[in-house]
Amino acid sequence: PVTGYAWQFPGGTPASASTQSPGNITYTTTGNQIITLVATNACGSTTDRDTFRIVDLPMVSLSYNSAPRPPCAGGNLVLSATATPAGLTFKWAGPSGPLPNTTSTITIPNAQAVHAGTYTVTVTLPGGQACASTASVNVVINPVPTVAVTPNAPAYCAGGSVLLMASGATTYQWAPATGLSPTT
Repeated sequence: PVTGYAWQFPGGTPASASTQSPGNITYTTTGNQIITLVATNACGSTTDRDTFRIVDLPMVSLSYNSAPRPPCAGGNLVLSATATPAGLTFKWAGPSGPLPNTTSTITIPNAQAVHAGTYTVTVTLPGGQACASTASVNVVINPVPTVAVTPNAPAYCAGGSVLLMASGATTYQWAPATGLSPTT
């Protein structure tokens, strides 16, 4: 049976270990890393080395069509992920769960209040590497205003004036504007 283990992890934290399973080793710099294990028993020792590569985590940011204002109900909601390096895979989730899109941009036509909430994109390096980064954004969908105009009587006398009142929005544009004072 093996009676001793001597691990060396140059550039890693911890830099060495003396147990059969050394646990997690953290590397803060990218590049090729060499690990060495010397296993000892009554008959001597054996050395094994392995080389692997530490790569940068991918970087990702997420935005949606919020300028100059959040999208209105019935419009398109467009989410865009900007990520590096090239060749990443994209996995999306929305307020209702996973989304089928696997590209950097997702468009939801006819967006409604149910589409508001947190959207998340996770980008993963290619080739089965477990390096991934995630970004999230909280999406607001503005409702289309429900406007009411009063009075709503069916008829008025010719030559008379009618006082119109509107409610339900923050700004108004009356049409046709001819004969109205004011027009907003």
